[in-house]
Amino acid sequence: MSAIPRARPLIAEMRGAVERQVPVETELRRLRDEADEYPERRKHIVALAFYLQWVMQNCTAKYAGAHGGITNYVEVVDRIERWRARAGTSVVYVTFNYDTMLEDAVSAVSGGAFLTLDRYVDDPRRILFRPHGSWNWGRLINRTATSLGMTALQYIALASAGETVRSGLIESADEWALTDEFRIIGARDRLWTTPKVARGEKREPIPMMAALSIPVDAKSDFSVPPSHLEVFREALHSVSTVLAIGWRATEDHFLSVLGGALPNPRPVWHVVSPRPQTLAAIEERLQRFQLGSSVLGYASGFSDFLEAPPLAEILGELAS
Repeated sequence: MSAIPRARPLIAEMRGAVERQVPVETELRRLRDEADEYPERRKHIVALAFYLQWVMQNCTAKYAGAHGGITNYVEVVDRIERWRARAGTSVVYVTFNYDTMLEDAVSAVSGGAFLTLDRYVDDPRRILFRPHGSWNWGRLINRTATSLGMTALQYIALASAGETVRSGLIESADEWALTDEFRIIGARDRLWTTPKVARGEKREPIPMMAALSIPVDAKSDFSVPPSHLEVFREALHSVSTVLAIGWRATEDHFLSVLGGALPNPRPVWHVVSPRPQTLAAIEERLQRFQLGSSVLGYASGFSDFLEAPPLAEILGELAS
């Protein structure tokens, strides 16, 4: 917590919610809704987004270092890509996590690093959709750095650590708004960009907010470029099978997007979750939104499911 001290009030509130057995997403929605009457709360929420970004950046790096990049994602992506090549079809990958383990797996299996946002949607054989953003995405705001009181000298001197950008955006949270422009954060903690301008015009750095959605229930907005959402909706028209691992189907907004784009007849769903009661809740929500022609549940964790016969059957491996 020393990296982003302004996030401490929300962390304390969430710890209390866990002790009261209140879902974290429900508590964060309550705290977010306080911002209209309690201006400091918006600063805390901005700080929490930066804190989540910082945590996921460091956790992803440590996990990759400890395991040499060998993850469940690599195995499942390799098996899916083998199935895709044999079937002559396309795949839509979706992740709600903030880490980049899925990108790392797709790159390891199919080649090509995710160095630009176009990389996510420019291959007709596979797209990767991130409705809630990623730790290494930045989202431009509608103000320049100098207009928020950050001098160019401060930016150049401290931008490598990101501290000036984070603290500046946190403390000026009521003075800016997000735009629909996103960037990959290239260098470590480089939370700013200098857009192209006409010859002779002054180029001023524009800060970037952490491009990830705070995990509240009933999310209403995605943290994703509009072009990605458009490609995702188009790709949904031809989906015949869905494999959902560790997804709880709690976000009405995303379910509505699926409902408006999935074909009729609806696809077959294969849902994997370690808790039978969670599987029942997911099936109920999928049926309520009329998203599946059938829903098959598997009470299993990710690792165990990779070794189970149902996955081999879904991917046609038993007949090969």
